[in-house]
Amino acid sequence: MGGKKLYITAMTLDGAEEVVFGPDERNDITISKAVQASTAMPGFYKPVKIGNEYFVDGGVKQTANLDLMIQKNAKLIICYNPFRPYENREFVEKMSRHTKTKQQSLTEEGFFSVLNQFFRTIFHTRIHAALNLYEKSSTFDGDIILIEPEADDQAFFSMNPFALGHRLHAAQLGFESVRNSINKKFDKIAPILASYGITMNRKGVEVEYQKIHGEEPDPFMLKKVLEGEKRKKQRKRV
Repeated sequence: MGGKKLYITAMTLDGAEEVVFGPDERNDITISKAVQASTAMPGFYKPVKIGNEYFVDGGVKQTANLDLMIQKNAKLIICYNPFRPYENREFVEKMSRHTKTKQQSLTEEGFFSVLNQFFRTIFHTRIHAALNLYEKSSTFDGDIILIEPEADDQAFFSMNPFALGHRLHAAQLGFESVRNSINKKFDKIAPILASYGITMNRKGVEVEYQKIHGEEPDPFMLKKVLEGEKRKKQRKRV
């Protein structure tokens, strides 16, 4: 894998134990099978059987696995958390300045919105608890960059991340979310990355952004931008 190491986590259903798949960890399965196990969110996807054990989403045990990255001697950690809780009041207040929109609660949007907010809050809280821990740690001397959607990003919140039919739209929103988050913190992130020999440049991202921005972007162009150059399919093992 070009000198890079990939680690994927999952949790055993019957023992609630964290399992790490990777080159110097458990490596007897394919990457695709490890990803399948790691994303088997209870209630949405059934547990994945590997050997004689069943596995579920590693996020049940830990949200971001920052400890694993630090154990593997990572000094620069970039953490993307798409599950930030939605601040409905902030969005409604912004809208009410321009319209006569009556403030509404997320409860009026139905069960999915309530459940969505519930899971987002849990994941968001756990990540920030871990970040606070390592910020005060005397043993970790690296940098952690957290990228999240804006708190009032209604389009991102309304999207169902588990709906396969919405995968292109989800990818588009993810691209735009990361772009917006980095733009907002560009002056803080750029010097950190520069200290690791990484130069940031807005130009290339903006060119790609203009190609896919809009309510109904061309699906072919969207896939081309998000997937990059097509590579020969190769089945690899972790």
